[in-house]
Amino acid sequence: MFLHCLPDAMKVKLVTTSPFYGKIYAYNSNVSCEETYGSGNLETHFSIAIGGNDDNCKAVEESIDSFSAIIVVQHHPLVQQQGDRRLKLTCNFQVTNQTVSSAFNAVVE
Repeated sequence: MFLHCLPDAMKVKLVTTSPFYGKIYAYNSNVSCEETYGSGNLETHFSIAIGGNDDNCKAVEESIDSFSAIIVVQHHPLVQQQGDRRLKLTCNFQVTNQTVSSAFNAVVE
């Protein structure tokens, strides 16, 4: 599994050795949140928002520079089985203070 942290989303890529027909979803989210169903490919993609208006469908802010989400990888699209996994994903962002300056020449006529 690969996690790509973006300023507005956590992007997950699940890579399997056999075709995946299960589903990936955010744990403890309401039913209106996005679920991704596998279509028999060896790669399945899932995304969770960072920020936004719906508190139930986005990553949780752990600190000023860290967001996390718990996802479930379920190998059957309808039934939870013993081999299914619940994973906590965390994105850490480097927050630094920066001074931005610019020099320019002004011509007054």
